[in-house]
Amino acid sequence: MQTIIKSVFVFIIFSILLFFAQELKANTIAKEIRYSLRWDGKSSSIKVKMVIPTLGLNELILTHQPNPFASYEDRISEFKVLGKAFLKEAKMVDQTKQFIIDNRNAEDEVEVSYVFDGANQNDAKTVGLREALTMHHSPNIKKDFLYLMGRHFGLYLTNRNTKSPLKVSIQWEEVPHSLINFNSVGNKSIEESMLEYSLFSFSKDLKVEKFSVKNIPHYFIGDTVNSNHEKIKKAIVSVTPEVMRFFDDYDFDSYFFHAIESKAIPAQDIRMYGRDGILSAEALPNGFVGTYIGSLDLKATLTPIHESIHRWINSLDNTNFGHLWFGEGFTEYVTLFTAFSSDFLTPEEFIHILNEQFSEYYGAYGDLTNEIRSNEYIKNNIRGNQNLMHLNYSKGFVFAFFLDNQIRLSSNGSETFRDLMVDYINFRKPILSGKVDVKNLTLESFKNLVSKYIKRKDIDEYIQRYILDGEYIDFKEAQLMKEFTLSIKDEKDRRTGNVNQVPKFNFTDRESLKKSYRF
Repeated sequence: MQTIIKSVFVFIIFSILLFFAQELKANTIAKEIRYSLRWDGKSSSIKVKMVIPTLGLNELILTHQPNPFASYEDRISEFKVLGKAFLKEAKMVDQTKQFIIDNRNAEDEVEVSYVFDGANQNDAKTVGLREALTMHHSPNIKKDFLYLMGRHFGLYLTNRNTKSPLKVSIQWEEVPHSLINFNSVGNKSIEESMLEYSLFSFSKDLKVEKFSVKNIPHYFIGDTVNSNHEKIKKAIVSVTPEVMRFFDDYDFDSYFFHAIESKAIPAQDIRMYGRDGILSAEALPNGFVGTYIGSLDLKATLTPIHESIHRWINSLDNTNFGHLWFGEGFTEYVTLFTAFSSDFLTPEEFIHILNEQFSEYYGAYGDLTNEIRSNEYIKNNIRGNQNLMHLNYSKGFVFAFFLDNQIRLSSNGSETFRDLMVDYINFRKPILSGKVDVKNLTLESFKNLVSKYIKRKDIDEYIQRYILDGEYIDFKEAQLMKEFTLSIKDEKDRRTGNVNQVPKFNFTDRESLKKSYRF
């Protein structure tokens, strides 16, 4: 009898454990939102069907904000809910459109359908330069042409339990087979957080080129094959492997670069910016999307490299726009560093771009006071101010170049700026993985990292004077590595016409300079 009771007891305990194990598994296995898309290749709209899995919610709140870089555009129409659920309300909330669905039978899947309008209002029209160069932020669907991202058409479920993981799949049920296409998702499911970065491109003239780095597929996609396309491709294929080697990080499945030639006509002459062509871009966790116009010079063709480096280098304190000097300026320096170490740039080209950055900071911004170049002023006045935004690029670049020289000198050449950046990546990895409750690198953390290479009192002084207070570095007094020579030249700023003193560099020996940037 005791044996029977013991057996029953064991069976009950086992059943309870099995029940909880199954419940735990059900709550941790990612459920999948399924999108089905249809496009006839002629209209500017696509038909979307979205199937939401059973989530046990009596009410579903779906939000739509297609363009995070512009004011809201309502592009969704013919929204319908199929099955037992029904649309309770559609309204605008804080620049997003919300669809509230009554889902009384919470154990059923919910299917919605809608039409998304992807017409690009700026296409082939005279617009401002900013609009002409930000076409990659907006969808563009017309006859025989489609450019679309998940952020454009996707709806986000905002009232679910955030602990329940969700996957997303996207299938094209109808599309013209005569068009060449690129689909960043393919047949696989992706994390819901990556929906906004998914990319779909269709065109008769599309060119999709694949290359691999450590067996990781990389794709370069262009909608127009011209001299700019070839220049950008050459930079990407040449420098990307070196960037990944620089950070010693290969931890992603694939990567894409998509460059669009702007069909809009800018109202302003781009030559007022001292260039015959400009490439504007946005960095994505898994790629890059950009728009170019005019004839691109060597520095402009490196913009995709700059954007890809943002995968590793972000700003310091995310709440302080005064620290963009780190995210943008250090990225600029790593771009130049890797473009040179990969032999994409010659020593002469390296020096030319180096001097361009100094002309920008000491020349174009030479009339500004230290106060205006200070972090506090930039933080409080940067919104809507393109001059202050661009100031961060050259300010951070100059400081990175200065730090690189000091690190090399203090270590007798055995350590470089790259060693500091590898330490930075290793510091960030636990943050990115969520293992530590820190949102980003702080200024104090950065000082601690640099103090491994430079005396703490020195880095404290450098940060205070050259970053926080906005003081110029006096390169006549600064120590430089032996591979560089320095001269100070009067330079007339193309925008203001004022003459400022600008540090200019050259190399002492071509081969010695190349060797110093190898790693």
